[in-house]
Amino acid sequence: MDTGDSNLQQEEEMEMLIDPEEGFVETRSKRRQYLEFSLMCLCNIAWTIDAAILPNFFMEFQTLFHVDQTSLSMLSTAKGWAAALFAFPCGFVGELLPRPLLIGLGMLFWAAGLMLCSVAWSFEIIFIGRVLNGIGLGIVQPLLLSLLAEKSLPTKRGFAFGSLFFTGQVCNTIFSLVATMFAAETILGIAGWRVSVAAVAVFSAGIGLCIMLFVSEPNAEVLAEKRKTTGRSSSARPSC
Repeated sequence: MDTGDSNLQQEEEMEMLIDPEEGFVETRSKRRQYLEFSLMCLCNIAWTIDAAILPNFFMEFQTLFHVDQTSLSMLSTAKGWAAALFAFPCGFVGELLPRPLLIGLGMLFWAAGLMLCSVAWSFEIIFIGRVLNGIGLGIVQPLLLSLLAEKSLPTKRGFAFGSLFFTGQVCNTIFSLVATMFAAETILGIAGWRVSVAAVAVFSAGIGLCIMLFVSEPNAEVLAEKRKTTGRSSSARPSC
């Protein structure tokens, strides 16, 4: 009886000593790790700024487009619903296609919507641009977080996520301060708020392209096998 209890205690102690990084294999160089982590942080910076950018210019919108506060609040509502509707299915699509590709496309999509807002000649155009913008925001965030988790050591994930959100919030605070200061100004004959929105759109598009080019999918082989399996099952179905 004593022997059995001793063996059980030893097994419990062994379970407590299991290395949390067991099974995690890092094949990237240090330089590659730093590059990919930096790009993902820049992606989150663009996401954080983009998600909160238009409320910085509500006063300018009211003056230029003669809209009330209720109409302005619909911009945030439409963006939120668009992001929610596309965030859910993109998780399933991420099981078939490389996440860096989807993240890059999502950033290009939201950059296009933001650029449309920057050149808008009516409030309706801003509304359409914000909906497109919300779609891109919804696609990117869940895929970015899951990619960061898989690329980080289990014991370093707290640092990775903390750094991601710290840089995003700090940069968003600085951008909001500067953008509101120059919102009513004219820069090279262009309204300051339009310049700010266009600058974020260009920045987002550039980071999206870099992520597609320089960030790898850790499950690339598994995704390729899934696509092959899906293709075989589709071709095996009898035609009517």
